This record gives sequence, C-alpha cells and structure tokens, in this order.
Amino acid sequence: MTQPISLLLEWEPWHKAFFRQIRDFLRPEKLPPLKLTSKPVAVKDLWSDYKKSRMATETSVLVHVIVIALIIIPFGKKAVEVVKRDVIYIPDLSPYELSLPPAATKAG
Repeated sequence: MTQPISLLLEWEPWHKAFFRQIRDFLRPEKLPPLKLTSKPVAVKDLWSDYKKSRMATETSVLVHVIVIALIIIPFGKKAVEVVKRDVIYIPDLSPYELSLPPAATKAG
C-alpha cells in the first residue's frame, strides 16, 4: 500500500531563518561565474515610428478628465434628507359649542 502524499511544508523557525538571512546578507555564498550561452540580437527600436500628434494628447487628456469626473461626481453629491414635519390637524369645534338659552333661575 502506498503512503498518502503529504502536502504540508516543514517551516523553519523564525529565529533560525532570521539569523540565516542576516548571515547570507553579510557574507553571501560564493558562486562560480555565470556562463552565458545566449547572444544579443539586434532589435528595431520600439518607438522609432511613433509620431506624437497634438490631437492624440488632447484626446487622451479629455478622456482622462471625463473618466475622473464620472468617478468623482457620484460621490460628490450629498444626499439631502427631507425632514418630515409632524402635521397637526386642529378640527373646527364650533359645531360642538354649547349654545343654550339663559335659564330663568340663576345657579350659585
């Protein structure tokens, strides 16, 4: 039966890794000189045919200004909260007013 594959890495303790990195920084390991087998190739300059026109600059600036404005404008608006006022309805009480004729005998 085969053993299960262990995908866990064994971590080096931080203090050992710290001192190892300091040692490698101060006294790096001496390596043999690097032998290159590739040779440089002549490549045409990328920007040799590029002709910068004034229209291209103006269009680029305009597009950037529009994009920045579209990003900023929605966040620049402040939401105005409408304050809801309490409405008090005062009914007309005149139909309920007492309107009796004066009595012949007075009380009190």
